[in-house]
Amino acid sequence: MLSGEKVQYLRKKMGLSQEQLADYLNVDQSLISLIENENRNFSIDMAEKMSKLAGIHPAQFFTDDVLDLSDAIALDFRSTPFSNDDLLMIAEVNNIVENLRWMNQTISLNGQTKNEEI
Repeated sequence: MLSGEKVQYLRKKMGLSQEQLADYLNVDQSLISLIENENRNFSIDMAEKMSKLAGIHPAQFFTDDVLDLSDAIALDFRSTPFSNDDLLMIAEVNNIVENLRWMNQTISLNGQTKNEEI
């Protein structure tokens, strides 16, 4: 799956329009269209910001693998469109969750190392 396809897939999975995603990423809607159609590259900054919104790792945009959405959240549960402030808040919460996952993994790894030394 190409990065533009991933952007489109993820955007649709989250229930966002190109315009909503463009507002969140602070870019023009036409750029989102160009990216989705593989006519422009998706920048690392955009991938990082979009990954926070979706709750996935930014590197997933730049591999040939299919997106792993097992940890991603669905945003299409509302009947009214998200505001940009809503999207910023969701991204911040996802960032906190990702940091907690990392801390838990680090603690688990440190515990294993200490137990193996005994």
